[in-house]
Amino acid sequence: MKKTYVYDKKTGRMTEAKRGVPTERDGPYIIGDIKPYQVVGPEHGKWITSRSQHREYLRKHNLIEVGNERKYFDGKPH
Repeated sequence: MKKTYVYDKKTGRMTEAKRGVPTERDGPYIIGDIKPYQVVGPEHGKWITSRSQHREYLRKHNLIEVGNERKYFDGKPH
């Protein structure tokens, strides 16, 4: 894997950069599946065990994932 270096002002030397999320150049990046969870809305109690089930459930009930996007919480039209 290609190494990246950054200049450290404190030591006056180049040091190897800490790796974050792999980029396309680093090769394949595989994201694991979701952890199973029980539905609390429509179809209460049903288990969702995969991303494909999660997407289908959202589509079936016309739902969206909100995350931390404030625009869905402040009550103002956008």
